[in-house]
Amino acid sequence: MKGTDRIITLTSWGWRAARRRAPLGALACGALLLAACSHGNPLLGKWEIDPAASSPDAKLMANLGLNQVEFFADKALIGSVGAPVTYDVGDGYVLVNGNGQTAKYVVVSSNEIRVDAPLGQKVVYRRVH
Repeated sequence: MKGTDRIITLTSWGWRAARRRAPLGALACGALLLAACSHGNPLLGKWEIDPAASSPDAKLMANLGLNQVEFFADKALIGSVGAPVTYDVGDGYVLVNGNGQTAKYVVVSSNEIRVDAPLGQKVVYRRVH
């Protein structure tokens, strides 16, 4: 009986110690996840064209219902049309590869990205929160 009491006591102590360490462990895991995300793909999320900061062609895109783009880990959704994509993250830009084409998004800030088209058009997107 005494040996069993000791096992229960040690087990109970172990659970109490684990419960005290759990908040610290959760905080450490959260910090690691946040650090990993900060070096990831800055495009992930939902974006909307800023017509005032963009070329006139961007206003036409907005009128056609193409004013939003949403980037996921493995696809992009432009308006209501989705396509599988891959990303190449560079210093201050992200290349989006899909459907045999590549688009370069310049990362201006965490809430602003820009696409410069070959004919000089500029499309500025703002992050949707």
